[in-house]
Amino acid sequence: MDKAILSRVVSKLGKLGYIEFLKANDKREKIITLSAKGKEVYFDANFCIRQYEKEILGILNSQDQEKLLKLLDYINKKI
Repeated sequence: MDKAILSRVVSKLGKLGYIEFLKANDKREKIITLSAKGKEVYFDANFCIRQYEKEILGILNSQDQEKLLKLLDYINKKI
């Protein structure tokens, strides 16, 4: 990812209150963590994603689920 784009994204997330900046020993280093608001959004999104995954996998038999997961693993490794 481009450094300028990453900087803008991080800045925007900070302004929206989703991340916090922690003190670092080295001024060149930035330590970023999710704020309480950011964690809430993360957990809400994660819950929705897991529900959607269950719904998708629920229509497949176990062999097709295994094939899908292997294919997704393959794609993920290639990205």
